[in-house]
Amino acid sequence: MRQDWGITDASLVQRYKDGETIYELAESLGRSVMGVYKKLKKAGVTEFRKNRTPPDSRGAKSGRWKGGVSLGYQRARHGNWNQQRALALERDEHACQDCGATEKLCVHHQGDPANHSLENLRTLCSSCHIRLHRLHEARWGTKER
Repeated sequence: MRQDWGITDASLVQRYKDGETIYELAESLGRSVMGVYKKLKKAGVTEFRKNRTPPDSRGAKSGRWKGGVSLGYQRARHGNWNQQRALALERDEHACQDCGATEKLCVHHQGDPANHSLENLRTLCSSCHIRLHRLHEARWGTKER
């Protein structure tokens, strides 16, 4: 079901040509950046400005900000991640626990990402891992970490 954007395609294109960024258009229209991009493209815009990450979403203002400490760094600090990962792969016989694939395997934290106990780890192929995160995001509206 399509919703009315409250603006004509011509007006959207004109605002973009007048200098508004896709980020600004998305925010003012209450739409996603990708949605605005696709609508502009469908309306005939063929050249897009190379906008970098908008200034208001860098550093602590970013939705991905974790206090300046990356998840990889946190895992490395906990020391036994590599050992526990290897044990989980061995326990699961180097196969995805959802589909049985044996290539492109990930070890997924089912709960707390800082908890590397075997009970909290599950082997998944990259496809099932991505699907799991997308399902979580669709169901709960947040990205599982």
